[in-house]
Amino acid sequence: MIGWWCERQDEADGASLLLDARTVVETLSEGDRALLRQVELWCPPRSGGPPTLRFPVLKATARGEAVFCSPWLKSANPIQAHEEVLGAFREKLSAAAKRSAVSVRLQAGSALFVDNTRVLHGRGAIGDRSQRRLHRLWLARRGDDGALPGQQASGLTP
Repeated sequence: MIGWWCERQDEADGASLLLDARTVVETLSEGDRALLRQVELWCPPRSGGPPTLRFPVLKATARGEAVFCSPWLKSANPIQAHEEVLGAFREKLSAAAKRSAVSVRLQAGSALFVDNTRVLHGRGAIGDRSQRRLHRLWLARRGDDGALPGQQASGLTP
C-alpha cells in the first residue's frame, strides 16, 4: 500500500491521478503476460543512490496480477523481446490513463491510500512555485517467509 497525507494542496491542481492497472492487464494475451512476468525493472532506493532492488512488471498472486511499472523505471536486463512487450504495455497504460484515470484532489488534512500493486498513480500539473506538500507512506505485508517484498528472509520471526 502507498498513502499520502496532504499538508497543503496546490492552488491550481496537483490532483492524484489513479488508474486500475488490472483493467489493462486483463486485455493482454497470455503470451504477453508471460513475457511481462520475466521483465524486471530496477527500483530506485527511497534515500537516493543506485538501484539495488528489482521487481517483475507482472507477478501472479492469489489476488490477481501484481503490477510494478512506471515510465521512468529501467529494465534490469534489456532484452529486445522484453523491451518491445514493455513498450507496448506502457502505451496501453498511457492510453487507458488518458481515457479513465480517476482524479482525487486531496485537501489539507485528508489522506489517500491505494494498493500499490494494482493502482498506478501520478499527479496533475503543478507550477514551479507550488506550495503543495504531501507526505508519502508505504505499508508492506510480510510474505509467508517473513520477508518484506524485495528482501531475503532473515530467519527471524516477523
